[in-house]
Amino acid sequence: MKYTERLPSDHIKDIVQNYWTFEVPENPDVVFPISHETLPENTLSLVLINQPHFKGVRLLGPHTKKYSQSLVPNAIFLGIKLQPWITIHAFDICKTQILNATTDTSAFVQNQFKDMDVHMGFDNFEALDKQVSHFLNGVDITKNDMVKYICLELNNGKPILDIISKIPVSTRVIQKKFKETTGITMKQYASINRQRNTWKAIILENKNTLDAVLDNGFFDQSHFINEFKKIMNRSHSDFQTYLTSVKMTFQ
Repeated sequence: MKYTERLPSDHIKDIVQNYWTFEVPENPDVVFPISHETLPENTLSLVLINQPHFKGVRLLGPHTKKYSQSLVPNAIFLGIKLQPWITIHAFDICKTQILNATTDTSAFVQNQFKDMDVHMGFDNFEALDKQVSHFLNGVDITKNDMVKYICLELNNGKPILDIISKIPVSTRVIQKKFKETTGITMKQYASINRQRNTWKAIILENKNTLDAVLDNGFFDQSHFINEFKKIMNRSHSDFQTYLTSVKMTFQ
């Protein structure tokens, strides 16, 4: 299996966080279907899917716990991961409504991407970028600058209390607006970041687990393991072994 991330053009990077692909090739040594699980995710993705039994576009909501899916061979998923501080009104759904879930998109959204040739080995990100730009130019988008500021600060590992203390708005209003915009709480957002960044350090940077854990704000390795079990319901060592079966590329 292969996972790839690409950055979008500069002119839409305030709306699109990245593009990603996940490919499941045929493999005679693998028993299908595969039970695939991914880490929680703090934002929404528009996913173009091409697999033997289904072709279409779905919305993958933010996740505060693992996302499970049954995979078959010759399947590819092409994701457009959106920034958490924006709302695309054409989706006609609140992010809290698709928390830990996926949903169909409207015929309008489906039609916007019907001509994209999503296939195994897809690498035409230039064409995808143009199509996404065209789609974004034709829809109403709301960006919340306060939520953007909080997200960027949380991405940098800043404590929540330090961040909101600098905003001249009541804590209750901040909490409400953040969840309304992102679909999750600030605490959940920070926790998801911490898990994902720790695993990136372990898998992609080959960091020692303890170093990766401490560098990303966990008190110790037990704290990391307990939090991981709570959201994934499996051991971190088992998950690490599984991740080694996925070829990952970040560009």
